[in-house]
Amino acid sequence: MSRVRSWAIFTIRGSIVPELITRDLGIEPDRVYDDGRDRIWQINSTLGATETTEDHFHELLLRLLPKRITLRKLAEDHRLEFYCFLEKPQEMSLPITLSPRILLLCGFLHAHIDVEVKDLDEEA
Repeated sequence: MSRVRSWAIFTIRGSIVPELITRDLGIEPDRVYDDGRDRIWQINSTLGATETTEDHFHELLLRLLPKRITLRKLAEDHRLEFYCFLEKPQEMSLPITLSPRILLLCGFLHAHIDVEVKDLDEEA
């Protein structure tokens, strides 16, 4: 049976100046792009796809929490979001569980959480 794979990212979106966010946070983005509505500044979890969702969030939070004051100020005018993507075997039922601690810390940063679940392409 195939294993579940997961990834997580953190984004700041809106009418942003990515260079200022990078300077203020002291964190280099993994990606900066325009989705047609907003500019998006993004960092990715550095963990592998076989790690748990909880571990991906924890890894991102370890980098972000020292910058909590700046992030909370950014959240006043921009959308902060943790985005998690899960791939699972089609026959598997998968509950999405995050600990109260992870939820509390994401909320403390005034960040939203978005999770997408997709069935694995067994052909690939």
